Amino acid sequence: LSVYSQGRYAYVGAGNRLIIADVSNPQEPKKVSEITLSGIVRGLYAQDRYVYVACDDAGLVVIDVMDAVNPKQIGTIDTVGKALAVRVAGKYAYVADEGNGLVIIDVSNPQKLSQVGRFDTASKAYDVYLEGSTAYVANGDRGLYILDISNPSNISRISLVDTLGNATSVYVQGNHAYVADGENGIVVIDVSKPTQPRIVHDSPWINEIRSVTF
Repeated sequence: LSVYSQGRYAYVGAGNRLIIADVSNPQEPKKVSEITLSGIVRGLYAQDRYVYVACDDAGLVVIDVMDAVNPKQIGTIDTVGKALAVRVAGKYAYVADEGNGLVIIDVSNPQKLSQVGRFDTASKAYDVYLEGSTAYVANGDRGLYILDISNPSNISRISLVDTLGNATSVYVQGNHAYVADGENGIVVIDVSKPTQPRIVHDSPWINEIRSVTF
């Protein structure tokens, strides 16, 4: 289940459906509409009138939600791998594409999406978080990649942190990255110096931790 909220609406991925709910009254959320997609919804990001959907084998899908009652699919692109998460900054979408690494898509024209870059993470990219010109990629058994995305067509590695577990989700706040690291629990990494990140806390759990957010 994926959820992303923007303004009065929450966008919910349930299987291959994108559901739009009015949450202006949190005590009485109301379903507004839904649209069926060609793949399983793995991740969502909303910006202005568009919802960007990481849609598993179907790649990246763009939905126009200007009319929340009548959402329309207006763009799609096959990312080759399995699109599991997406973030958007400016005219680019950054897709964690599992075994295909991090894929960068030009979304300036949602009806004509085009791939402009890719970074091979040498494992499975599960999640991505953007902070300025830096991307943080939760990369399975390889840990956390920190990447320079100032030139989307030529992404470069800043550093890589081995988190010991299976990194599947990342969230950055201030000088720290918080990584869901499977049976290794939540790993906290000081990223104040991106070239020299260091683990400041980990907390192994009995069960697997697969997602983290604030």
